[in-house]
Amino acid sequence: MSWSCVLLVGWAVGVGGCDGDGTRLLGDASDLPLNPAGTLGNRCRTDDECDDGEPCNGEESCDPGRGRCVGGTPLPDFTQCMTPEGRYASCLDARCDLDYEEMFVPAGPFVMGADRDEDISCLGPAAPAWPKHIVVLSGYFIDRYEVTNKKYARCHARGVCPAHREGSFLRPNSYYTNPAYADFPVIFLDQEEAVEYCAYEGKRLPTEAEWEKAARGGCEVVPPETCGEEDERHLPWDWPPFGEDEDRLTCERANGGMYVDYYDEPCPHDTSRVGLRPAGRSPYGVDDMLGNVREMVADCAALYAECPGGCVDPWGSCDGWPNPDDPGVAARGGSWDDACYTLVYRYALPRSWLYRDDIGFRCVRPIGGSKAARTPRSGAASGSTEGEGDDDEESNGASGIVAGAHIGMALAGGGERPASTASLSSAVCASTSRLT
Repeated sequence: MSWSCVLLVGWAVGVGGCDGDGTRLLGDASDLPLNPAGTLGNRCRTDDECDDGEPCNGEESCDPGRGRCVGGTPLPDFTQCMTPEGRYASCLDARCDLDYEEMFVPAGPFVMGADRDEDISCLGPAAPAWPKHIVVLSGYFIDRYEVTNKKYARCHARGVCPAHREGSFLRPNSYYTNPAYADFPVIFLDQEEAVEYCAYEGKRLPTEAEWEKAARGGCEVVPPETCGEEDERHLPWDWPPFGEDEDRLTCERANGGMYVDYYDEPCPHDTSRVGLRPAGRSPYGVDDMLGNVREMVADCAALYAECPGGCVDPWGSCDGWPNPDDPGVAARGGSWDDACYTLVYRYALPRSWLYRDDIGFRCVRPIGGSKAARTPRSGAASGSTEGEGDDDEESNGASGIVAGAHIGMALAGGGERPASTASLSSAVCASTSRLT
C-alpha cells in the first residue's frame, strides 16, 4: 500500500475505497444514487429478471451489453398506480406514493339523507337532509386522506397553486410552513383553490353524493345488497348509529370538538394529522370522514327533492339560490370545532365563507369515460343520462372539473361497462320499495 493511500484512508475512513488494495476511497459505485427508475445495477440475463415491483418507474429491461437492469421512462406524476399489495395511489417522482392513496367506491345505489323526524342532534347553518332517498352513482376513486399542507405546498412550489396563508386555530403563527404539521389538513382555501388543486392531480372535487356514499357506504356493504335500514349508518364505522355504548363517539375515532367540550377526552381542539384514527374509517377505508375538518364539495346544497337525472350521478344545481353570485356549498363531515357528528348533516355555507380554519377538502378520480360537468353555478347538472355512450372527455376550462357520468365497475384505464343507467335505475326502484 502506498503511503499516500494510507494518508487518504486516515482522512476519509468509511467514505470511499483505495482502488486495487481493498481499502476505502471516495467515489465508490456504492456511494452513487440509483437512477430514478430505481433498478440500475441489478444483474440480469433476461428482461424477466428486471421487474422490481415498482409500477411508476417505467418498464425495466436487461441491457445485454452490461448484464444490468435499466429502468424505463418514469410514468408522469399523478398517473394512477397499484402497488403489488393491490393498493391504489398516484405516481410521484417515479414511485407509487401511498401518501396519495385512493380508495375504490363501486358503482351502485346507496341511501342518502335522513327522514325529517330523525334526530341528528346538530346545530348550525344546515340545508335540509330530507327526504331519505336512493342515489345511484358510477364507480370512482376517492382520496383516502384529506389534502395536507405538504401536498398543497408541493403544488405551490410547482407554480400551479397560489400562495397560502399561515396559521391554524391554536397555531396562528406556525402551521402551514412548519414541517411538524406537514401531514395535517390544509385549511384557509376557497372552493376555486380546491378545484385548482384537484385538477393539478388530474382529479376533481367530489359531488355531495359521492362524498356521502364514500363516508356512509353503499347498499352492497351489508347483506342483502338491496337498500334497507341496515345501510342507513350515521357513523362511518358501524350500525346502528346511536344508542350503543360501543358506538359512542370518541376521540379515538374522530377529532371533534364534542369530545373536548363534553367528554374531556384528549382531542387537540385543532386539526390533527390525517389518518391518525383508523378506528373511524368508513366502510371503504376512507379516513377522517367525521371530524378533523369539514370537507367542501363541488356542487351546491340543492334540495334533495330536486335531485337531477333521476338521482343517477346527481349534481346539485345552484339554480334558484337567493344570491346566485354567492351560492351555498355543503361542507360535510364535521370538524375539530363541531358538536355535530353524523354523516347526513349538511353544513351549508355561501361559497365566500368556505375560507376557514375548520374546512378542508379531498379529491376524487372518476372512472373510465366522462361527461362534462360544470362548476356549481346556474344550470350546473351532470345527472342527465342524455348522450350516454359518448366516451369523449370534455373539461370545463373555467374550473377543470370533470364529472364521471358513465355507470360501470371498470377500474381506471378502461374495461367493461356491465351496468347501464336503465338497469341501475331499476335497482333504485327495487331498493326504494324497502324504504317505504
